[in-house]
Amino acid sequence: LHSLAYKFTFGVIEDHYANTNTSEKDKRFIADTFAHAAIGVLISWVNNGMKEDPRIIVGKFALMFEGVFSSALEKLNNTSENEILSLFDK
Repeated sequence: LHSLAYKFTFGVIEDHYANTNTSEKDKRFIADTFAHAAIGVLISWVNNGMKEDPRIIVGKFALMFEGVFSSALEKLNNTSENEILSLFDK
């Protein structure tokens, strides 16, 4: 399941954001993170008895993440690993 979600998510990133300077490693991190989020939503839906219309769930998921890929790619592209580590110094 993760493999399918990851391939889809990474494909979206590659198709729509191929011209960014973001490293392959960071693109893969973003794809992995969003794949896990999608699987979590699916598992919750199943655990709750699949009562909600799946189109509503997918629609909500799509609306929530609209523009998030570009924002995440930009943030990771413009932030060094030292800056990321300094977040823990606060």
